[in-house]
Amino acid sequence: TGVKTMTSDASSRHGDDTVRTTPVRNPINIESLSTWIVNHSPPVLQSLIFGVDGRSTQDRHWLQERMQVKQFGFGQSNPTYLLIITNLPHRNDALKVVLRRKPNKIAHPSSHALHREFRVLESLLRYNKQLEQQQQQAFDKSVPIPTPYAYCKDETILGAEFYLMEFVQGRIFVDPRMTSIGSEEERTEAFKDALRVMANIHNVPWWLIG
Repeated sequence: TGVKTMTSDASSRHGDDTVRTTPVRNPINIESLSTWIVNHSPPVLQSLIFGVDGRSTQDRHWLQERMQVKQFGFGQSNPTYLLIITNLPHRNDALKVVLRRKPNKIAHPSSHALHREFRVLESLLRYNKQLEQQQQQAFDKSVPIPTPYAYCKDETILGAEFYLMEFVQGRIFVDPRMTSIGSEEERTEAFKDALRVMANIHNVPWWLIG
């Protein structure tokens, strides 16, 4: 799910609860991916990579030579990758994007439905934006998600459907007691925030947001 993308890379200082990246265990075709991003990705992703105008004047070679790929240690049953794009003329820092891909072998045709994941993220993004446009609420009703960028159902690109989304720095706690948080007060606040998000998810008017 989208929550699994809220992880930190190998340089994180958060200890054993961090979901780290590793060298790529399930290779993807970077040349094909770069070509698809340059020629077919939506404006939101084009603007992040190529600049404000949202259109590419570069070719796949330009992007490919700037892209590093790592794979997350977790990702549920779908291989999940961290794309690190460096040396972009309009950015001082590297752009990090998460790619989730359907595995090569699936147990059932209806499993690993990445299009459903992407649709849920898009719907929650619309919902959060609607909340921003409304008058100030008594409490925060939003659902924290990574921003979804692009979905590709063309299996000829990477051998399976995939989608791209925002990388969000964070932690996943292996121990549900969150023992790696040293302060009892901080743990209490973390549990409260988890309960708040769960309540907000259950209060989303799904019939209105698609």
